[in-house]
Amino acid sequence: MKEYNLRCRCGNSVRIVTPKELRANVICQLCGKSIYSKGPKQDTSKYYRRVGNYLLLKSLGKGGMSEVFLGYDENSHEKVAIKITDTTKDIYAQRHFDREVDVLSRLHHPNIIRLRGWGKEGDQVYYVMDYLPGQTVEDVLQRGLPTVGEALHIAYYTLDALQYAHSKSIIHRDIKPGNIYLTADDRTVKILDLGIAKAIYDENSLVKTGEMIGTIFYMALEQFKDSKRVDHRADIYAVGATLFRMLCRYPPFAEHGRDLHKIFMSKANDSYIGLLERKPDIPQTVVGVVDKAMARDADERYQTAEEMKEAIYEQLASVC
Repeated sequence: MKEYNLRCRCGNSVRIVTPKELRANVICQLCGKSIYSKGPKQDTSKYYRRVGNYLLLKSLGKGGMSEVFLGYDENSHEKVAIKITDTTKDIYAQRHFDREVDVLSRLHHPNIIRLRGWGKEGDQVYYVMDYLPGQTVEDVLQRGLPTVGEALHIAYYTLDALQYAHSKSIIHRDIKPGNIYLTADDRTVKILDLGIAKAIYDENSLVKTGEMIGTIFYMALEQFKDSKRVDHRADIYAVGATLFRMLCRYPPFAEHGRDLHKIFMSKANDSYIGLLERKPDIPQTVVGVVDKAMARDADERYQTAEEMKEAIYEQLASVC
């Protein structure tokens, strides 16, 4: 056996063990770029798992039925993100995958992650997205609070994406800090995880009447009761709750831990520790925006993403 230790321009070292002389185009697992060696190129797929025309370089995370990988597109020579779902683990896995692909393929907006393609390998289905180095808002909050201006900026562009999605009759239903991504280069906001998005006029919903889906702290009362019957104003509530978290570190209703009954009763009674109690130095006008977005009665919230976006724009002008 022969051992080769190559070094990429990014500084990463790549170790290859092969019985033959290395005459391959090796891919760096860190940055996804090629490390060329002398001699004619040969197939390197034996060093990496492959789906379609993509090499899977490393896992970026997993959850439930799916795992996301950093991949390398052999056609475009670009890094990509690939979400792979095992359809053998759940009878609804294929339908959920088809729904997610359908939703993503209908949405083309600079603040929504872009779908590049999809396919199937055996019992696994996958779709390919742009790979964007960066971090989620949840990651940011683990290290500290953004400024008021930064929090409003993130909420504004989240709403811009939702305004577009709502115009296509798509409700996200799981807006939260972990599903809002900030790119590393220019901190562009990108909405992630449309796996439970709902087509407003879809009669073939995968959600049963009375079923609850979403993340409890960021869910409107009506979504808590029945996720199938929500409209776009549930997303507006979730943006308000996410803004609440960005401004004070705590999600609304955090005082109840993860006790579903207590959280439900607090939502029903519209009783929780408010933003000003959590962080008294937040401008009152910003608090007003959050409170209106999080109104218990959907009719008392901002009625469109555009309306809330305009309210946030006014606040940005005063705090920046």
